[in-house]
Amino acid sequence: MAMANKYILPDNAHILVVGNKDDVADRIKQFSASGKVNFL
Repeated sequence: MAMANKYILPDNAHILVVGNKDDVADRIKQFSASGKVNFL
């Protein structure tokens, strides 16, 4: 737990979601502090 607290920083975390953006876009916005979601 100490290592996780030291190295896993929520401000620098990325979440990768694979799928149809129309199905997941609204649900994943809640995880972004700015509400911005990038689609590639």
